[in-house]
Amino acid sequence: MTLPKQSRGDRSRDQLLAGEYVLGVLSPEARRVVEERIGRDRGFAQMVIQWQRNLATLEEDYPLERLPPAISQSFLHPPSRRLYRGSFRQLAAQIWGSLFLWRSVALISLAALLTTLSA
Repeated sequence: MTLPKQSRGDRSRDQLLAGEYVLGVLSPEARRVVEERIGRDRGFAQMVIQWQRNLATLEEDYPLERLPPAISQSFLHPPSRRLYRGSFRQLAAQIWGSLFLWRSVALISLAALLTTLSA
């Protein structure tokens, strides 16, 4: 993301900053600085208008798609990290308590011991 202070006088950076503003990917503070600049810098304001026009044609070409409610809710309310930790802890407990795991470890250890003794 381009910072508003970095783009002073550099046309390519100004274009990038204008595009990021129109796409809405700037932080609230950077967005406020860019909006102030739009009010006082006509050339930069024209760049922003051009970006808006260019992206508006995309809206006409591609119809708006609605996400299924389950998916849109997952974007609005993402699961907390606690859920992931709980899932990992449950998985770790299942593996640690697995009879298959310990039998496999014992069998591999026995095979390694026999290989060492026979050498």
